[in-house]
Amino acid sequence: MKKLLFIPVWLVAFSITAQEHFTVPEIPVEKKYENMVWQTNAIVLNMISYAKTSGNNAEDAAIHMGNQFKTTWNKEEGFKGLVYGVLYNLVISNPAGQVTIEEQSADKVKIKAGNVFPYLYEQGKLFDVTYEEYSHHFEKVMEIIAGHLGTDIQMETQGNNWLITLARRKQLSGE
Repeated sequence: MKKLLFIPVWLVAFSITAQEHFTVPEIPVEKKYENMVWQTNAIVLNMISYAKTSGNNAEDAAIHMGNQFKTTWNKEEGFKGLVYGVLYNLVISNPAGQVTIEEQSADKVKIKAGNVFPYLYEQGKLFDVTYEEYSHHFEKVMEIIAGHLGTDIQMETQGNNWLITLARRKQLSGE
């Protein structure tokens, strides 16, 4: 009888002590930042993927996003606000990359963003989205925002380096 009683008591004691105790992870700030950038990119990749599976394309998704986002940019800041906003966003969203101003004048700024999300070449495959679709999506979103702020944008992709030229639109006389 003692042996029969010992087995259930032992099983209960073992199951109580064997339960896993969860703890909140301690993650360095740099790792949090890198992970959040990836999460943000995953959301964009997912949006492009959804557009494609719904019979649309990356540009359709970008037009939707650009129209949503343009109203969050201060139109009164115009060209200057866009330049600072693009520089800021490129720096914060690209932890492994470099951002430089290649040329600038009162009406035109050429920005180089280097090493932009090289992991997207492989990880984009998880969402059936190419790096080219992703970069075109970015360009189209920024084209809509730039237009809202009276600025033209041109973007050239060289591998995972982006060359972005922002130019203040010339106002016609009488405007």
